[in-house]
Amino acid sequence: MLGQPGCIDVPDAALRDADLRPAVGQPHAGGAVKAGAGPDGARGYRVALVPPSEIGAHRRDWERLSRLSLEANVFHDPAYLEAAARHLPTARKLRFALVHRTSTDAHGTQELVGLFPVVAARRWLPSFLRGWRPVYSSLGTPLVDAACAAGVIGAFIAFAAAAPFCGGLVFAEIATDGPFAAILAAVARRGGREVTELDGYERAVLRGPRSNSQGEPLNAKKRKELRRLRRRLEDQGQLAVTCATAPADVAAAVEAFLALEASGWKARAGTALLDDAASAGFTRDMTAALARDGRCRVHLLTLDGKPIAGGIVIEARDRAWFWKTAYDEAFARFSPGLLLAVEITDAQSARGEITATDSCAVAGHPMIDHVWRGREPIADVFVSARPAASPISALALGLERGRRRLRAAAKSLYLNAKGDRP
Repeated sequence: MLGQPGCIDVPDAALRDADLRPAVGQPHAGGAVKAGAGPDGARGYRVALVPPSEIGAHRRDWERLSRLSLEANVFHDPAYLEAAARHLPTARKLRFALVHRTSTDAHGTQELVGLFPVVAARRWLPSFLRGWRPVYSSLGTPLVDAACAAGVIGAFIAFAAAAPFCGGLVFAEIATDGPFAAILAAVARRGGREVTELDGYERAVLRGPRSNSQGEPLNAKKRKELRRLRRRLEDQGQLAVTCATAPADVAAAVEAFLALEASGWKARAGTALLDDAASAGFTRDMTAALARDGRCRVHLLTLDGKPIAGGIVIEARDRAWFWKTAYDEAFARFSPGLLLAVEITDAQSARGEITATDSCAVAGHPMIDHVWRGREPIADVFVSARPAASPISALALGLERGRRRLRAAAKSLYLNAKGDRP
């Protein structure tokens, strides 16, 4: 469907933001986003599909868009996505749908106002256009210029609808209480398209000091228990907590983290980052790129200088993500992972520039859910490429739901066979 680069022009008519200001201005975990006034002086949008090999030519504009996007998303930041595209095998099918806004000036200036990493699914007819969310990422919200968000989203939907046999778009793991989800729904429904949330859940989030509605992350009783565990651990040797932020320090701390993770249950399961050269290379490159901008922190809990717990935090603008954590199982009775999580909690809470830290955890996580009280609703969002009454879009939604049921059943059978479930 979208195997080759191409582009379409989308007129600006009926795609302005002015009618959607309430949606744009609604509060979100990352802070309120002000409504844009619409693309005054713009005559339309151009949507072009480019392969990863060509995205480097747009890097400066991409970085600018990351700073101006409706929602911050480190997983669509150049530092993250370029490393993912370079190392991860799933990037073979990746394409970037770039949305440019064309001005009416004499030069016909084009400004990058939207970036949607996508893959085209050909397994079924009708086909799908899916947001590409690389492994190890936890948010799929595209980068959309806040000043003309409705126009950008409308142009992208129109681009998908123009593809033969495209029945729907799937936006993977977006915050359903955020401004992107609100504008997406408003634009889609204004065009008579169906919007459906799939596989929704809530995950833990730590609100920053500018958002006090969540209260104290840990109560006094829990902190007392943690102090007792810490004293017991200190009886074993000299305990210390470090936080690497400088590029060279981050590189060394990442290596310590990788070795720590590879010593535990993930190594036995074959899922440790060091077990796969591509995953390890991606981790090193991504963290190094973010560290150069001061956007990566590696926290280590050490006992007599040896790491026994580690956590990696990555950032974009005023948001942070607790990306990975690991601990030494030999010290499991002292809960070193939990002790480090509390250290990270206190460190992130003290940073006035960070409005929220996403746990990147599954629903009901047995550790972080008891530490961070905030919750953020996450879901995949299906948008019909054509009006809801269209048979091809109805079939597309039915096939997508069926595919997910089959996948969930296969996963359940696999876990039962491994004995991971009673």
